[in-house]
Amino acid sequence: MKSIITSLLLMSSTYTFAQNKEHKEYYENGKLRLSGYVDKDGKQTGEAKEYDENGMLRTLSHFKNGEIIDGTTYYTNGKIQSTVTFKGGKINGETKNYYENGNLAEAGTYKDGEPVGEWKEYYESGKLAKIINISSQEIRSKSYYENGSLESEGQYQSDEETKVGEWKDYYENGKLKQVANYNGNQMNLPSKVKKYDENGKVTFEN
Repeated sequence: MKSIITSLLLMSSTYTFAQNKEHKEYYENGKLRLSGYVDKDGKQTGEAKEYDENGMLRTLSHFKNGEIIDGTTYYTNGKIQSTVTFKGGKINGETKNYYENGNLAEAGTYKDGEPVGEWKEYYESGKLAKIINISSQEIRSKSYYENGSLESEGQYQSDEETKVGEWKDYYENGKLKQVANYNGNQMNLPSKVKKYDENGKVTFEN
């Protein structure tokens, strides 16, 4: 996602100093690379497009008073890769990422450049893979197998990588696989673990 956003913001800086209302740039092979518009004050405005060397549209953005307000990126097959909205130069509002087959890969909301609220991730098949709820106090996560059954659930620290508190893992048949407690150490290792086999028998406990 960061690389996509960086690409869109770079387009903004490319056009800022253009003197004509319509602005175009080309590759060495003569094909169009960038196209956009600036207002009477030289600020980027309206629609802007970026193409690859084969002439395929890669990004479509909209600007107002020199600021980017939204952006869409595309795969080489023409399908949408991501949609992003901006406010004050930061990501704000709903963001969506897609697989190359057109299915939704991830959807969520940003506020002032930070992810907030509920985020959902999907398998390429379209099945739900993960739900993450982000607040200023905690990040709660639930992961799912592709068959729809719960795979794991627990809480992260704000970095969305370091586990804290109790985590539960499940087998694909829905039965409990492991209960582990984390204290937020950098190695992301549990301080206490209890494991079960698929029949519910305890196989390990410390």
